Amino acid sequence: MKKILIFGLILLSLNAFSLTSYEIKTHKKEMTEAQWKKYAKTLPGQKITWEGTVEEVTKNWLQPYEIRVDMDGNRSSHTKVTITDVPKKIAESLDRDAKIKFSGTIKRLGYIGSALGIVDVIIYKTKITNR
Repeated sequence: MKKILIFGLILLSLNAFSLTSYEIKTHKKEMTEAQWKKYAKTLPGQKITWEGTVEEVTKNWLQPYEIRVDMDGNRSSHTKVTITDVPKKIAESLDRDAKIKFSGTIKRLGYIGSALGIVDVIIYKTKITNR
């Protein structure tokens, strides 16, 4: 019984801390390629709440709008986020360099700039609010 209780408390405490984009960037920088590949497999499905700066809003021909978000506050950052399936009304209301807060689920890691150490995190099921 004590083992179950301790395991439950550990699980609750792990879920209480939200994953940050800084943690992902730090892991990418500090891990070997083999370690990174193993770690990256644990990211899809994780819920996040982050803040960033709108870099670009685009309409893809197969999907609704996407928002590119800079997480480090400069356009040459090493952490980028792509928010997918954004409704037209929200997408068209956002200005470049607008600060936004968003919650969602990590869908996968993208491949943009991976050779340069840039982490591209694809987020879906997202709720966006202005900061």
